Amino acid sequence: MGNLTITVKTLFGLEEVLLAEIKALGYTDAIALNRAVQLEGTWKDVYRLNFLCRMAISVLVKVADFYIKEEKDLYEKAKQIDWTSYFDVSKTFAVKGAVFSNLFQHTMYPYLVVKDAIADVFRDKTGERPNVNVANPQVLVDVYIQEKKVVISLNTSGMPLFQ
Repeated sequence: MGNLTITVKTLFGLEEVLLAEIKALGYTDAIALNRAVQLEGTWKDVYRLNFLCRMAISVLVKVADFYIKEEKDLYEKAKQIDWTSYFDVSKTFAVKGAVFSNLFQHTMYPYLVVKDAIADVFRDKTGERPNVNVANPQVLVDVYIQEKKVVISLNTSGMPLFQ
């Protein structure tokens, strides 16, 4: 598989510490973002970062990014993702994230929309829907919305790494 966009999340103020830690691991092209460090890598790098980063909260792998004009666009775009290539119907999943957008009246609503899109992709392709398990999902999908820009990722860490 080709290069992945990997986002390693951290607490506010620890971005530079995490960046130094990741650069010390040999990832010289990593850049600091708000509460995160981003780099390109492979699935091997994802596992390595989960195992070795002490300043990380979670390691995300970008699945898709796109712009939306209105609420309903989120479902349509999320439904275009082939979720069956990331996990199978026997796995439980949950959708979490962060929403900073005036398009949505309630910040939890986009998670429900993406959850429905994922379930519908599975139903259309396999005739079955995976179960949602908010407390302890086997697959955690991260949705980040900043106004009209949406980034959907797989959270490869599950629970925050400090736990």
